[in-house]
Amino acid sequence: AGECPLPADGAPTECGASAGGDSRPKLNRAQKQNSIGRGGSPVEVLELALAAGEAGAGDLVLGKTRSDGVRNTWRHALRPNSHYQSGEAPGETVRVATIPLFGRGGVLTDKVSFVKLDCEGCELDLLGSFLPGDWRQVERLVFEWSFTKERRMAVFTDVVRRLEAEGFCVHYEGRGTWEAMEEWPWEMDAVVFAARARPARLRRDGDGR
Repeated sequence: AGECPLPADGAPTECGASAGGDSRPKLNRAQKQNSIGRGGSPVEVLELALAAGEAGAGDLVLGKTRSDGVRNTWRHALRPNSHYQSGEAPGETVRVATIPLFGRGGVLTDKVSFVKLDCEGCELDLLGSFLPGDWRQVERLVFEWSFTKERRMAVFTDVVRRLEAEGFCVHYEGRGTWEAMEEWPWEMDAVVFAARARPARLRRDGDGR
């Protein structure tokens, strides 16, 4: 597989499911302090839910408390991507502001070179809707693909092909074998890695960021 070094400059952007709605001020403060304490640049934490399309609002379904009493903070998802889809009673629902990943007003700017997506199913919408040039200056992309919410392999392989058309080399554990399956057979998700050389500057949305 070889080495895949991180970009030497540019801002990393992590999109996680806990950032929207479940306002966790102690965690947010800790993230900022840890970065500064280790000599890093200040961290900006956006308490917004990432969603495809334009900025707006959505219903965030919070993960239910586990049977052992531990608060579930890793299953929060916007309603269309909620884990609770098969008649199972959902947890508490809160109204949250949403922000897009791409385009005007989106998270991605020309300063971002590394993106990590682990947003409990929202990546299905985001990775299925990007346009040519939307990844701007991104050189490295890591994302969890929620196979437990979208089992059709044709959907996954289409996203892989579209990322490759943007210049990314895409890597995952079952490359060369998973493609033969029609549907994902396991009760787990997968992590995908993508890398490319720095693209020429593109400013599709005209905001000059």
